[in-house]
Amino acid sequence: MSGRPCQLDHEDLEYLVQLILFSEIQRAGVSCKKLKCITAERDEGHRAAFIAHMAQYDATKIGFIDEVLRDE
Repeated sequence: MSGRPCQLDHEDLEYLVQLILFSEIQRAGVSCKKLKCITAERDEGHRAAFIAHMAQYDATKIGFIDEVLRDE
């Protein structure tokens, strides 16, 4: 490859993140209708309480498990 490398700006990166998330949501079999129901049911008070609770932990000590493919 010749020439200088392409540098992505914030909008380019945001578009790529959205594209990846959309692909993962589709792969997991979640419909837009289901996603809208989930967001409509979100409780901002519970969300704030969860964030406050999780703030006590060091971010380097938290691990995540992806269960999307648990049945495969």
